[in-house]
Amino acid sequence: MKRKPSGQQKRSVTLYHQCWLDKFTLWQEHLFDLQAQFDKISRFEDRLRQGRSSVLYPNFMAAKWREVYDKEKRKQQEQEWNGGREEGEVT
Repeated sequence: MKRKPSGQQKRSVTLYHQCWLDKFTLWQEHLFDLQAQFDKISRFEDRLRQGRSSVLYPNFMAAKWREVYDKEKRKQQEQEWNGGREEGEVT
């Protein structure tokens, strides 16, 4: 036969249960939110879009820099091949 718990045992179990619930609710409040980081980045990108910043397009910028670099390099090579003369220069 099961015996009934005494009043003090009930209070101790209730207290233990309440402490566990308090810890659990605190734990739930401080969970890591995966969506929060994405939202933060999205808000920052929106701010950049409103200012029409070119920082949003790093690949575009890199491609443009590469194009300018290649154009300068080709120009230098052509000058070396032409003996240092610029295009259209007659000697």
